[in-house]
Amino acid sequence: MFLTPFLGLVAFFLFLVHRQSSLIAASFSDYVLKFYGLLFGQIIVAGWIVSFIRGVGESMVWGVVTVAMAAILFLILQKLYPNHRSWKVTQAWSQGKVVIWDALGSASGWVKVSILVLFVGILATSAVNLAILIGTFPNEWDSMTGHLVKAAYYLQLGAMERVGGTIWSIDYYPNSITSLQLYFYHLIGEKGFRVPHFLAFWAYVFVLYGLSKALFQRPVWALLSYFLGALLPTALIQGTTTETDLVLAVYVGLVVYCMAQYYRNRRGRWLYWAALTGTMALGHKITFLMIGPSLVVFLGYIFWIKFPRCIS
Repeated sequence: MFLTPFLGLVAFFLFLVHRQSSLIAASFSDYVLKFYGLLFGQIIVAGWIVSFIRGVGESMVWGVVTVAMAAILFLILQKLYPNHRSWKVTQAWSQGKVVIWDALGSASGWVKVSILVLFVGILATSAVNLAILIGTFPNEWDSMTGHLVKAAYYLQLGAMERVGGTIWSIDYYPNSITSLQLYFYHLIGEKGFRVPHFLAFWAYVFVLYGLSKALFQRPVWALLSYFLGALLPTALIQGTTTETDLVLAVYVGLVVYCMAQYYRNRRGRWLYWAALTGTMALGHKITFLMIGPSLVVFLGYIFWIKFPRCIS
């Protein structure tokens, strides 16, 4: 009965996240990654608030809480970025043409053919994944025995509390991914449980592009990384399931992306964004700690080898 008002709140929430992202973004790929991080981050925090007031099963509660949080954060970002030139969506097309022209202008013939083939492959696989998302329901093992069971319990209870489930993931798995699944469940029903993972797939390929663009001098390598990443079988499969590894990969990628940006322009704000995305990763899955050693190597290169003055 709250479907129409809730849709209005969702639309306003997405608009506020768009304004937040455009306020602090520098390019289209940067905008996409900021939008993803801000969208997921605010929904996760909103989940704890909604659970505290026992409104997990009420769509309007989710809508009001997320809009209120987004409005407050937008005002804060306006204060933190008073002189930053906002990125506009209308710039996406012009920037995209420049990126493609720069990448293909100096590329050899076989590279251009390879990119064309990869582009056609992305169109085909994206259509299949979208059809799976729209036409089927979650049915893999983790969905039926853990994540979605926990979400159903929470909908019945109205709060994200321990319910004495039959598997560890029901009671002890972090609730950040559950908050995301519940929000999109209220939007489109049971098929919404997979929406966070579908969005994570596209965020993942943009992370690859953003990292390649930050670390490599030739734009063609960033474009190839984007296309190859979008066709990685593991990512394609997990993009239509409720498996949590792809979401974790995006969080880790965002941490590395922020540090790579700091490596390029030496602006301290990227350290704050890296810390925020790192906490999202740690709150998503404890196996983030297993990735810690490789991140330490990367940070060591930036602070101790490339820029030793940073610790002086």
